Parts: sequence; C-alpha cells; structure tokens
Amino acid sequence: MVLRMPNFPRAARLWPVLALALYGVGQPALTPLRQEPARYAAMKKPDYPPEALLAGIEGKTVLKVLISASGAASRVEVHQSSGHPSLDAAALQSVQQFQFIPARTNGVAHASWARIPIGFSIESRMALLCPSTWLPWCRAEGAAPTR
Repeated sequence: MVLRMPNFPRAARLWPVLALALYGVGQPALTPLRQEPARYAAMKKPDYPPEALLAGIEGKTVLKVLISASGAASRVEVHQSSGHPSLDAAALQSVQQFQFIPARTNGVAHASWARIPIGFSIESRMALLCPSTWLPWCRAEGAAPTR
C-alpha cells in the first residue's frame, strides 16, 4: 500500500526538511559587552569666584562633558546653570582641567558623554580655609572643641 501526499505545492511539502536542516544551525555566540563608564583620574577643585563669595552666592552647575578616548575633557557645556554666570564660568574652567579614565567597551577606550555636577557652597569653602575645630575663630559660638 502506497500513501500519496495530497497535491500540495513542492515548497509546502519540503518545509519539514527545511525545518530539520535549520534546527542545527544557530546564531554565532556573541560575547557579552563589557562596558566600563568613564571615571575621574584627577580633579581640580573649582576656584570660588571672589565676587560670588563676598556676595554670599551659592549654587550648583551641572556640566555636560565629552570625555575623549585619551581621557581629556574635549568639549564642556553647561547642562543646567546655577543661575549665576560667575559660578558657571568657574565650573567650566575647572572641569576643562580634569583628567579622566575614558569609558571602555571590551577593553577599548572610546569617547563618551558624562554629566558632572559642580557645587559652590560657602560653608564648605570656609571649612577648607579653617579646618581645625581647635581654633576659636573657626568654631561655631558655644561649640566645644573636639579631638
């Protein structure tokens, strides 16, 4: 007894063969990407503009920085202003001198963008100028010296 297949087009009859042939063929294995973001290597604390310090102006500037494959800040622009041009200018000048460890993908350095916040606070500035709590003019009034 001979079984006959219905009169289907040839392609329709060959699909099981094609499916079996493709079953063993897979995508080549892709190695997972190992990505490392850019990091700081050397930072320069921004100079507080004297006129802003005397006027009691504080703020935070967020900068958008293009970090080159060599680790330099190749392009710096203000992403979010502090609202005070002198603070923004000081932040721009400072970040242009930063050194970075560039971003890497599978060990290969490449350029990448980063957002860097730069804060200007009179309190933190004064702490840098007067780090010792033993000096009476550097302590808050009535505060006991600490060791």
